[in-house]
Amino acid sequence: MEFTQLQIWAKGEIAQGKRMLSISVLLILLVILALKSENTLFRGMMIPISLLLILNTGYGIYLVTNRVKYTEEINRQFKKDAAKTVAAEYTKVKSEKKNYTVLRMVWAASIVISIIFCFIFTKDYDRGLSLGCTGLFFGLLCIDTFLHDRLSIYFKNLESLVI
Repeated sequence: MEFTQLQIWAKGEIAQGKRMLSISVLLILLVILALKSENTLFRGMMIPISLLLILNTGYGIYLVTNRVKYTEEINRQFKKDAAKTVAAEYTKVKSEKKNYTVLRMVWAASIVISIIFCFIFTKDYDRGLSLGCTGLFFGLLCIDTFLHDRLSIYFKNLESLVI
């Protein structure tokens, strides 16, 4: 007997990891363009975009490599004791769901603050930095939103098994 809800969730996580790695390739090209550019606005965007590149690449690799191992481990536990495994997963997912809810609010507030700073700053480099931070926080908001939505579906499926 397989833990099908886990399989569906893990496949979605792996697919997102692959998309994140694809976006990382585009961000590498953007960083290369910024390095060759003399535009100070574009150069100011380089630091936040580089951070987004590192986060996308690192977390994308993590999702692609570790979700398969995690799924296999949980399936082994599920075959031994299904009720205990589902209860443990339910508790874990419930905690992660709360974290994603808070993080989405943090990223949205950070976007607003970055946009406000863009209008306050007068130097091109500083404006580029704030625009880059807006892009960084928007990217993080998108990543967490997709992860949270998929986790919410998984949580509902686990909830039906627990109750």
